[in-house]
Amino acid sequence: MKTLHTFENAVSAVQETDSKIITADVVFGSPAKKCAGIGICKVNPYNSLHPERDLPCCQRVVTNIRKAAPDQLEFRFSRRLICKKLISRQFAFSRFRIENELTMPAWLTEQLALPEVSLVKGAYPVFFAENYIWVCIRVRSVD
Repeated sequence: MKTLHTFENAVSAVQETDSKIITADVVFGSPAKKCAGIGICKVNPYNSLHPERDLPCCQRVVTNIRKAAPDQLEFRFSRRLICKKLISRQFAFSRFRIENELTMPAWLTEQLALPEVSLVKGAYPVFFAENYIWVCIRVRSVD
């Protein structure tokens, strides 16, 4: 798979943007596989009463999301809240794959001042810091 952004581009985009940070519950998996596999299946409001709230930590994790650039969302996962099994499955080879596009929910895009957008299929570089694992994922407007 093609890597869409280099490390330098992702870092500079994050450093230049001072955007609002939203806390959400991210459910991993593929929307086409009913949340099995890899990628992002759902993004729910933090501590909401969605059925995914009872999923194990290796399927769901509290995540900080922000607009890193006009065409990128940054997903920042706390290393202490994410299990090792999830790290090895979702972030293998320092790449995070999105296999199926996922339209971001309106509650999130409204708070980030974005139009209706979806995550773009592809492989994205993963960055490992002391306290966080983060990835910038390209988004496109939904027609």
